[in-house]
Amino acid sequence: MLLACSLWFIRVVNGCRMIAGTRGDERRSAVDEDGGERRMKETIHGVVVKDLVRHCDERGYLLEVLRDDDGLLSRFGQSTYTLTYPGVIKAFHWHRHQDDLWFIAQGEARVVLYDLREDSPTRGVTQVIYAGEHRPLLILIPAGVAHGYQVLGNKPLGLFYHTTRSYDPANPDEERIPYDDPSIGFDWESGR
Repeated sequence: MLLACSLWFIRVVNGCRMIAGTRGDERRSAVDEDGGERRMKETIHGVVVKDLVRHCDERGYLLEVLRDDDGLLSRFGQSTYTLTYPGVIKAFHWHRHQDDLWFIAQGEARVVLYDLREDSPTRGVTQVIYAGEHRPLLILIPAGVAHGYQVLGNKPLGLFYHTTRSYDPANPDEERIPYDDPSIGFDWESGR
C-alpha cells in the first residue's frame, strides 16, 4: 500500500492568497475566511458593497465581478468605462431614476456616498469606501444617493460603471452638487 502525503502552505502573491502543494504542479486558490461565500455589507440604506474574491494561481488571477445571481442589477441599461488622473476629485452627482454599480479595475479611490432620499432611514448619512485594485469591490449605489470619488496615489483610476438605464442626452438623469457642498460637509483632505 502506497501512502501519498503532501505538505500544503499558504503564500501571498500580489494580494492573492495562494495555497500550494509540494506534489507536482498542484495549486489552487484559497477560499476566503467565510468559506468562499460572497460577502456583502450595507451602511446607507440600499447601498451594497460586495467583496470580490480573487482566484489565484501562478499565472495570475481571475476575478468574478458581477453575476446574475447577485441580484444587484435590477435591469441592464449601459456599461461605461472612465479613466481619471491622480488627485482628481469627481463629485458629487446623483440620479433620480437609475442605480449605478461601480467596479474600480485600476488604481485606488476614496468613494464618498451621501444619502439625499427624503424617505430613507439613513437620510443625511455619509459613507466612505476605499476601493481599487488592492481592495476589489463592487458597489451598488441606488437612485437618490449622491456619489463621487477621489483618485488616491500616483496612478490613474479606471472605473467601470453599469447603470440600470441608458444615458439619454435629451433627458439626462444626472443632477450635480459641488464637491465641497456645505450641506454634505465632506472634507476631502482628511477623508471625513
